[in-house]
Amino acid sequence: MAPERIARGYYSGGDYRQAIQYWDRCIDVSTKAGGDAETWILAKVGLAQVYQGAGDHANSLTMLAEAQSRTEEVGDQHLNAKVKINLGVVLIDSARLDEAATVLQEAFTICAVHGLSDYLAESNFYLGKLALARSELGRAMAYLDAGLVAARQVNFRWCEGHIRATQVKVFARGANHSMALQVVQKAQTFAATDGFFDMLIQQHFAAAQYAASLNDFATALAN
Repeated sequence: MAPERIARGYYSGGDYRQAIQYWDRCIDVSTKAGGDAETWILAKVGLAQVYQGAGDHANSLTMLAEAQSRTEEVGDQHLNAKVKINLGVVLIDSARLDEAATVLQEAFTICAVHGLSDYLAESNFYLGKLALARSELGRAMAYLDAGLVAARQVNFRWCEGHIRATQVKVFARGANHSMALQVVQKAQTFAATDGFFDMLIQQHFAAAQYAASLNDFATALAN
């Protein structure tokens, strides 16, 4: 198994120390060999995700900027979209919303032109989150609805689950607690079926909150 895939496995399993070691090794080998830009880029993205998880936005952005600087060497639009989406996520978390909108729209265009349904789903999802952060509720729901269609086309369950959870927030922000409760209950079933337990816990709290807003205390207590 290639070191980058090993690093990704450690990262997915929560062993960040080992993931960092393998990604650093990927970068070192790729640099010394003077080639394999794709592995180098993927390692930079992986390190950026570790930094992002630790709340170190500055180093995460540095890693992603370096990754983006070499995407043209590979010529892989799927990889290009991956880097841009990760960059957009960090920019949102850094409250640099205008920059995030620009890079996510670029990712959206790449995915739409090249038929990349998985990253089209993700770019719509994050554009929806961005619109929600700006209180543009109609725009947010439009992006989320489009993202849901794309996610279902490729059975992208993780993205579908997060889109559903964000749709709940859009309804709640618009004070439509009845619809928020209906959607969050569907999202609970989805998360439970797919084993998204962290998401499920959050949705239990959300369902209780929305039910209480409707004076539906039986439902609130059940959650």
